[in-house]
Amino acid sequence: MKKLTNVLALLLSLSAVSGTNLQAHTQVPGAPQSQPILIQDGTVHTGDGEVLKGYDLLLENGVISQLEQQIPVPENAKVISAVGQSVYPTLIALDTTLGLLEIDAVRATDDEGEVGSINPNAQGYIAFNADSELLPPTRSNGIGYVQVAPKGGLLSGTSSLVHLDGWNNVDSLLIDDLGVHLRWPTIKLRQGWYVSQDPESQREDYAEDLAKLHKAFADAKRYKYAKEADQLAATDQRWEAMLPVLRGEQPIYIHADDIRDIVQAIAFAQRERLAMILVGGAQADQAINSLLRFNIPVIYTHSVAHPFTEDDGYDSAFSVPLKLQKAGVKYALAFHNEGTWDVRNLPFAAGQAVGFGLTKEQALTAITLTAAEILGVDEELGSLRPGKRASLVIAPGDILDYSGHPIKAMLIDGREVDLNNRQKQLYQKYQQKPAAK
Repeated sequence: MKKLTNVLALLLSLSAVSGTNLQAHTQVPGAPQSQPILIQDGTVHTGDGEVLKGYDLLLENGVISQLEQQIPVPENAKVISAVGQSVYPTLIALDTTLGLLEIDAVRATDDEGEVGSINPNAQGYIAFNADSELLPPTRSNGIGYVQVAPKGGLLSGTSSLVHLDGWNNVDSLLIDDLGVHLRWPTIKLRQGWYVSQDPESQREDYAEDLAKLHKAFADAKRYKYAKEADQLAATDQRWEAMLPVLRGEQPIYIHADDIRDIVQAIAFAQRERLAMILVGGAQADQAINSLLRFNIPVIYTHSVAHPFTEDDGYDSAFSVPLKLQKAGVKYALAFHNEGTWDVRNLPFAAGQAVGFGLTKEQALTAITLTAAEILGVDEELGSLRPGKRASLVIAPGDILDYSGHPIKAMLIDGREVDLNNRQKQLYQKYQQKPAAK
């Protein structure tokens, strides 16, 4: 019986993996733009705060060439009427593992992180699956670009910027190395029936992780000095990945939520002379003075999260974006939990921030232009201005609103994106099911 059970388990495992290999979406990436595209009479939300009603956009060779009222129709142009429609920049999702994980229960589809705690050389795009079934539903909500970041350990790896309409990971790639991600050890004690460690063990782990982190940076700096002196005994890919961060050529993304962790992380970044970007930031509003003083941007991931502590008000997480906005802190909004499937809800996380004080254009900027600025790609992405990539979405309603957001069209670099997906197909299928007798 035991032998039969083992065989059955093996067959089920192989079936799951085989099924996973077949779970590639059927949407074909768009062909490169071959003719001018004129989008007429739309309400253009530029992404930098301006709303232009009754404007035209001319797209040529994958770039926005004009944004004016009543642009003459070029020869051989495709004309898209946007009357009664809104035109937005394609949304940018930060700090995701989209394309790195397909099915939680199938290990063969999980490439979110490497073994061990010090892996700064792991690159997000290497394992990115451009055929993932999770990409089409994400595009259907207006998201065309994502920052893919490995997770796990202390130094998780470097994130990459990809678009969601490519044939493979290389075809999807825009930037391979955006900077290293550091998961700051948390001093906050975990409590609850599900926590197996007692407080003392948690404190010991915390101290051990801090020691590992400091040792890793000390080793990386020694490697840097040896390389500069031409005295390296051998190449170490871990510390090679750290060199741009240590030289100030790239930022370091430090993930921290508790104010005590945020304060320690900021002090560490200043001591090591690192260009820090705070990710998570559940209690970032308590560190506003330091964020402003050291010019630290925030990727805020808690717009729809629960209160961080049991003593916080119900709206404590919802109100942080407005506090950062009023204080003048540069921030972008991302979806919490470094989502794979949930990342599709990014526009609605921004909509939640609107419900708690941001204007619609401020929230839109936080998932378009400011996101592009934090990634260093704002000269190409994030707003609808001449000279930038022709990447946009057209929607009949408010893109930040669940009830009115359906995306009519998406273009990435002037290529028309297929917005069909498995969920729409299933919906259409069961709409035709005969009523039960």
